[in-house]
Amino acid sequence: MIEIKRESIVLPDVCVFYRKTSRDHRGLNADVYDDEVYFSAGVQAKLGTQQNYSISKKNVLRGLHGDDCTFKLVCCPIGEFLLVVVNYDQNSPYF
Repeated sequence: MIEIKRESIVLPDVCVFYRKTSRDHRGLNADVYDDEVYFSAGVQAKLGTQQNYSISKKNVLRGLHGDDCTFKLVCCPIGEFLLVVVNYDQNSPYF
């Protein structure tokens, strides 16, 4: 079972989760996704349909695309990244 901490940000339905990891002499272990844990934290989207993994070199700009039916779970196992979220709904106060 994974343990997560949820942090909401300005845009509704966009939040940051901090996952608990465990380390020992072998290295690091962390679960990425568990329906029950994320549902209990308020995430209503089922994220287990398709999973992709990519590794980018330093200073690479990579695009994540979506629509009103797509949900993204982005994680950073090593290093750090800047994630930009854009609301393209012209009827939204967050457009």
